[in-house]
Amino acid sequence: MAELMIKTSDNGLDPQWRDGDTMLAFNNLRIHNVYAEMICRSGNLDKDDGKWIDEALAEMHFATMYQYKTERLSKTEVRVTNQWESKSIIKNGVPNEHGNVMHVDQFFRGRLLSKPHLVFGTPGAEVYYHGRSRYLDAEDTYIWNQIEARTNKRKVDYNSYPKGIEDRFQNLVITVDDFDNATWSDLESAVYDEKADPPVMLKKRKNKVDWRNLPGLTAEMIADVNKPDVEVDIRMDFLFTRSQIIEIKPMVAVV
Repeated sequence: MAELMIKTSDNGLDPQWRDGDTMLAFNNLRIHNVYAEMICRSGNLDKDDGKWIDEALAEMHFATMYQYKTERLSKTEVRVTNQWESKSIIKNGVPNEHGNVMHVDQFFRGRLLSKPHLVFGTPGAEVYYHGRSRYLDAEDTYIWNQIEARTNKRKVDYNSYPKGIEDRFQNLVITVDDFDNATWSDLESAVYDEKADPPVMLKKRKNKVDWRNLPGLTAEMIADVNKPDVEVDIRMDFLFTRSQIIEIKPMVAVV
């Protein structure tokens, strides 16, 4: 299953938000990625000293997610590995064809200043993960296998997006059939005037849901959605099919 956050009022922080906009889309991968990061990283830090509780768990998450791994080989050399292509190069203090050099001590010293710092390994053999990140089926399976092996957390218990992110807006979160990352991007896409230079945003979202007419919602639920003192959470009670509820807006400018 997956979830959509639907705007339920034209009022808000941004006047371009419209009632029914598909504000945020959470597929299974995105939901599991958020929880995996919380378990392996933010929830894996000692509140007093900011150090990793389970450093191996934290490093596993960084190593699985990030494209590049930089390892110190000596005082003057590092090996940079593109983990997605299994290719490595050695960088050192000798200028390359572009005149660039690698100051190894300075590189790791700067990264060790972060709190928490994201350098693993031991002094003289440090490891740092960086670059782009990705979370697809292979990463999802490997990371959760490691989480379940090292903690009492189980992936099956984390199938709804963490509550709290929706508190900034008047909205309704609904459960829908799962979708891939390309659909996720489309569900959160805006409408632009591509003829303008640069392109001008016409609408915050091109997709909408007529949430007041979702099958099964009672008049009382609908009335309660925008009441500040009432919480309406229907995710466990209804499963909607996207093809039946998503509408594409007319491609005209917002006035």
